[in-house]
Amino acid sequence: MPSSDIRKLDPQDVSAYQDIRLEALKNAPTAFGSSYEEEHGRATNEIINHISNGNVYGYFIDGGLIGITGGYVFPNRKSSHVVNVWGVYVKPDFRRQGISKLLFSALADNLPDEIEQLRLSVESGNEAAMNLYKKLGFNECGREEKVLKIDGQYYDEILMVKFLK
Repeated sequence: MPSSDIRKLDPQDVSAYQDIRLEALKNAPTAFGSSYEEEHGRATNEIINHISNGNVYGYFIDGGLIGITGGYVFPNRKSSHVVNVWGVYVKPDFRRQGISKLLFSALADNLPDEIEQLRLSVESGNEAAMNLYKKLGFNECGREEKVLKIDGQYYDEILMVKFLK
């Protein structure tokens, strides 16, 4: 039976994180604000800062990183009660096993007490992700039209929120 572990990523995970992040950007280009081309040549120290400042959690099976998510705590006083969830990805062979739910739980369980809400955006055509987020307690709260442009095609994003308190 394989061993699994979920934990906050640290600088030692930089290579594994970059590998799964690039896979995510290549496999699901409309799911992320960044692109494979932008991230491919990123310097290691930038990735370490990204991991360190982004509350990034990973799900490991037998030491291999197979799922990630991050949460950015807004630094300004008026929004310091909000976390923006980003970078949710689970390798295709491991989907529909509850790993995303575990990643969200790890993130939410380790946030400062003053955090009152999680928010995220999801590409409007990504019904699987929207259904997952709804099951996790997120509700649609808005829509950004034509926020992504890939190869001349526009994509809308649905804004979703989950109130913790």
